[in-house]
Amino acid sequence: MTVPGQTMTPREMIDRLIAFDTTSRNSNMYLIAWVADYLKGWGIESSLSRDADGHKANLFATIGEKGDGGIVLSGHTDVVPVNGASEEDLLTLASMASPGTPIPSRWSRRTAASMAGAPAT
Repeated sequence: MTVPGQTMTPREMIDRLIAFDTTSRNSNMYLIAWVADYLKGWGIESSLSRDADGHKANLFATIGEKGDGGIVLSGHTDVVPVNGASEEDLLTLASMASPGTPIPSRWSRRTAASMAGAPAT
């Protein structure tokens, strides 16, 4: 559950989003529910379109006035299974420092560079 109107840095948002195990064989409902709750905290209504089994869903949200001329942001919530690797390790963000400095300037994980990172930044 999120705090109403909770502010997160891009790093915090990416950490949270990639922590959900949305490997394509799993349900994405925990992630979808978290995002819907986060948006609701900002007064943004959303709706779901569920698959036939109710194990996966798409989330639709409208910001601002309803009607023509809006902007659609689109993404996906699933990732491809990684055979032979520890998937648990892939659910955390790894910091990568630039040469010569201990300060992380880049983050890496399979979903951070995918569509999970785009909404956070």
